Amino acid sequence: MPLREPSGQVRLALQSYLGARLAPLTLIVAAFTCLSAPLAFFLLARDALEVRGDGTAREAASLLRQDVQERPLLWKYDASKVVARVGAFELPGVDRVVVVDADGIPIRGSADDLDALARLEALWRSADIEVEGKVAGTVWVAVSTRALERNTIALTLGFGALGLVLGVLLYGLPMRAMGRAEANIRELVGRLEESQGALARFNATLEQQVEDRSAELRDALEELRRKEQNLREISARAIRMQEAERRGIARELHDSAGQALTAIRIHVQLIGDLLSAREGDDAKTTTMARRTLSMVDDTVEEIRRAVNQLGPAVLDDVGLEAAIRRAGDDLSEATQVQVECHYDVAVELDASVEITAYRIVQESLTNVARHAEASEVTLRVAIEDGALRVSIEDDGAGFDSEAVGPRRRGLVGMRERVELLGGEIQIASAPGEGTRIRVSLPVSSLE
Repeated sequence: MPLREPSGQVRLALQSYLGARLAPLTLIVAAFTCLSAPLAFFLLARDALEVRGDGTAREAASLLRQDVQERPLLWKYDASKVVARVGAFELPGVDRVVVVDADGIPIRGSADDLDALARLEALWRSADIEVEGKVAGTVWVAVSTRALERNTIALTLGFGALGLVLGVLLYGLPMRAMGRAEANIRELVGRLEESQGALARFNATLEQQVEDRSAELRDALEELRRKEQNLREISARAIRMQEAERRGIARELHDSAGQALTAIRIHVQLIGDLLSAREGDDAKTTTMARRTLSMVDDTVEEIRRAVNQLGPAVLDDVGLEAAIRRAGDDLSEATQVQVECHYDVAVELDASVEITAYRIVQESLTNVARHAEASEVTLRVAIEDGALRVSIEDDGAGFDSEAVGPRRRGLVGMRERVELLGGEIQIASAPGEGTRIRVSLPVSSLE
């Protein structure tokens, strides 16, 4: 069984545990090997001696029965004849033959024979001398057991040595194998403890590495956030600068080109009026003057629209809500499209966010007027979860939103504007199912 020493190491007791259970079995096997064969030999040999003694005693009793029958009263008094007759049975292995009468008085032998008969120093077997149904005497045969005892002792010693060898093998071989196994297990346990220690040290190092790496990642993430914030601020400033430049260009177009075209228009109109007042008016020249005047009017209108696109002065004049509602009203007046506007913004927005939101609405309504063939448009602008949500939905013809390419400059421009501010845009459309544009612009970081 495994035990733990005070030092903390595991001490195995497998060998002693096996020895405590193997020792009784080894003793039983050794004892059985030592005693079984000698005991069996002793019992069988003793049975053989008893058979020999019984046979000798019966033969002697049969021989003496004739003498008793011939001389019923005198046979026991003629000791010489009894001795002569019995002497023939003193064979090798038969120590002594004693004949006693019915009263137990020995016919052949002495008091020593009686003492030996009483002590049973030998293996005594007897046979009665019966005459006419009466016992006239008894023949006792002493069979020697000395050879049996010597052979039994020798056999016991031999099988004892064999049992000892078997016991040593039965006990020693498993104990030796268990000792090797215990040593191997102890070595494996030692390696395991070393591995556990190394693993614990590695875990401690790994935890430190993970902590260091996490700190580096946190710093990198914070740096990334700072850079993202800086990028958003730079993008917002870029958008503001871009809008400022666009407005500057718009003012230049309005102040210079617009005024120049206005002057040209006046001059062309005066030329036309002069030509009309003169006699013999050249109809061809008058027609050319009127066409030039129409072209000037169209150019002025185009410049006005370009100025409006470059710099939405309406934001500065009335704000985002009124600008969006006005854009919806303009669409309704121009195309008879019903525009429903919902505006729920109660905070002051950054100029770049307002401009981007207005451009998204402006571009979406322009696409509706040009391509959608819609009858209803729904505008929603609100603040939700720290972001400005802009939604434009129409019930028009729609298009394949998966096939938006470079040709759709308006959609690409909307996506670029939104991404510059770190926002998100979703464009969902399918042929015959209308178009849904949802924009989310962060406002908390730009306040």
